[in-house]
Amino acid sequence: MTSGPKNPHDTLFRRILSRPANAASELQVILPEEVVGCIDWSTLELIPGGFVSEQLRDRFTDLLYRARLIGGDEEVYLYLLIEHQARGDRFMALRMAEYATQFWRKFLDDCAEAKGMKQPKLLPPFIPIVVHTGPDGTMWTDPTALADLIDLRMLPTAARDRLAPYLPNFRFLLEDVAAIDLEALRRRPVPDVVRLLMIVERIAYHNHQLHIDLRTDMDLFRDLTPGDLLAFMAYILKVGNTSGTSLEPLVGEIGPSAKEALMTAADELVAQGVKQGVAQAEVDTLLKQLVKRFKAPVPPDAVATIRSASRERVQGWLESIFDAGSIDELLAC
Repeated sequence: MTSGPKNPHDTLFRRILSRPANAASELQVILPEEVVGCIDWSTLELIPGGFVSEQLRDRFTDLLYRARLIGGDEEVYLYLLIEHQARGDRFMALRMAEYATQFWRKFLDDCAEAKGMKQPKLLPPFIPIVVHTGPDGTMWTDPTALADLIDLRMLPTAARDRLAPYLPNFRFLLEDVAAIDLEALRRRPVPDVVRLLMIVERIAYHNHQLHIDLRTDMDLFRDLTPGDLLAFMAYILKVGNTSGTSLEPLVGEIGPSAKEALMTAADELVAQGVKQGVAQAEVDTLLKQLVKRFKAPVPPDAVATIRSASRERVQGWLESIFDAGSIDELLAC
């Protein structure tokens, strides 16, 4: 299992929906009423970790929850995968089936390792949910069932009908935020912070006029905690195309704490950009020095190693460049 946010979408969703009360409100809106009524929402808890690889963190946020069912001690697991990209994932049903299998395998492994625990003969309920935010308004069009990905087009109708009962039919629940009217999002029975999360995810991406489009929702910012306020301001500045200067009048109307959060987020964004720029300059300097030192182009694999290295390692190589007899020797330091 992996963890660790890598992009502003992941950071904000993880911050807000890691709180059980917020997650419960969102899940109750997504799930069918008959499922909502089976779950004791007061017992909902976040399970640490996730199944999305680090390479896919720019596209997905995943959160796993556990809750008891009403009227007993049985538990249900709710797996929430938030898709941040405009495009869908044609094979999402297969991906979710793989994550479900990983979960059940880990469940069995944990039971086997637990002292005094009897190995279960059945698997716990696991409900997979995909939330497609569609930041540019693109709606989801890909299959939600694994069976719909299996190619039976060339088979006669009779053969398809006979095969159908024996094909894997894993299915996930889809919440397509891009298909929900913005006013409907605003009316949802969820805490203000969750409502605002979905609204900004829907309208902030590459938006040049957030100082206008957010005016309808400015009251939602007023009751945010200082930490959440800073997180939202940072998100808006990172994913939107509206400058901090343009946002200042609106933020000033929200209140002094919002103005302070905007200024702090802007300063942090500048500092982050400067830090990244300095790190990139050090990499470029090292590559140029290697060419001068060894009188030959730097091999592609060495370039890849240098570009993926930490800033501390790059600085160490810069200090040791004239002590090494070859590029390989230097990079082995």
